[in-house]
Amino acid sequence: MAEALEEIIRETCKELDIEVIDMAVNVDHIHPFIKYPPKYSVSWIAKRIKGRSSKLLRDQFPPLKEWCPGHLWAPSCYH
Repeated sequence: MAEALEEIIRETCKELDIEVIDMAVNVDHIHPFIKYPPKYSVSWIAKRIKGRSSKLLRDQFPPLKEWCPGHLWAPSCYH
C-alpha cells in the first residue's frame, strides 16, 4: 500500500508540475519534500494529493472503505 501511495503522489505531483525532491512514507503519515510553482498554495497542493490518493487507494484496496469509512486522511496537515 505504501508503494501504491508513493506512486499516486508522484503521479499527482508530476501532473501539477511539482517536483518531488524526497519522500518518506511511514505507517501512519507521509513526509513529502517538494518544489512547487508559486501559483499553488501548500494547502491547495495538500488537498489535491489527499483527495486523489484517498480515491485511488480505496479503489485499489477495497478493505480501506471498511477500515476508514469516513475519510482516509486526517482533515489537517502540517507544513
